[in-house]
Amino acid sequence: STSLAGRRGLTDFAGTLVLASSAIVVVVYHGGNGRADVCDEIHRNLKRLIQILGPDFIVMMEAYFDESGTHEGSPVMCVAGYLFTAEQALHLDREWAATLDQFGLDHFHAADCAHGVGPFSALNREQRRDLIIKLVGIIKRRMEIGIAVSVSETDFGKTAPPKWEKAGPYSLAALHVLAGVVSWAHKRDYTGKISYFFEAGHKHQRVTNTAIEWLTQKGSDYLRYHSHTFAGKKELRPLQAADLLAYEWQKELRRINVVEAKRRPMRRSLESLLEQSHITQHFGVEDLYKSSTQGHAALGDRMIRFDLIE
Repeated sequence: STSLAGRRGLTDFAGTLVLASSAIVVVVYHGGNGRADVCDEIHRNLKRLIQILGPDFIVMMEAYFDESGTHEGSPVMCVAGYLFTAEQALHLDREWAATLDQFGLDHFHAADCAHGVGPFSALNREQRRDLIIKLVGIIKRRMEIGIAVSVSETDFGKTAPPKWEKAGPYSLAALHVLAGVVSWAHKRDYTGKISYFFEAGHKHQRVTNTAIEWLTQKGSDYLRYHSHTFAGKKELRPLQAADLLAYEWQKELRRINVVEAKRRPMRRSLESLLEQSHITQHFGVEDLYKSSTQGHAALGDRMIRFDLIE
């Protein structure tokens, strides 16, 4: 995995390889100040180490998730993100930073970009579109799989929402987006460890902790758990990639629930993202009533059933 300090500008790098013998090799580089040539040399050195170790190592994975539509009055909310190898997350970090720098930005936020507000007000519509195209391209090159879990509390206003205690539907989405990672690991026979990353400071941070604790009770290997971290989206750029998917998926769910005669085509940015594999799950109002009255375990069969988009 990569040290959080190392991701801040890629000035430090720590690559952790988990060996089949349970030994751990940590290679740490310092310096470079984020220069692309130095970072590329670091990646080459790590690849060489991997070649030397041969088949005895298991690549570390990293999962990054963000939410969209959790504000008051939103008819649908979504938790979504991407799974990367640790090395590909580093590549994404470097390329993402370079792309933002080309547009005079220090971070990306999908909703602000779409509406041209905040730092994105300095960009015209065409520039914002070009930025999205470049960032989508980076995601597609570096991702392993995308995961999106959505919840409609009211089936878009058709039914009164159930009464929830504490975190409400977000807890359901958090559980199942993590289960999406497990589903991928089962399918790929992946036996290594996974580090999970979420945005720090959001109102559901405690709920996410609870979801992870609940899933780890299924056994220490269920989540392939290595660690979970809450970090600022500005400092951890793969979280900005998760933000983009969460925003796009929430917009898509709203689009398909418009009367067909008035429905717009799918957004080109999402259409492009979906050229790579994504798995999804959606919970409607009947699912929510079942979960709120019988507990999340009542939807346990959904923990292993995801819709694959290829």
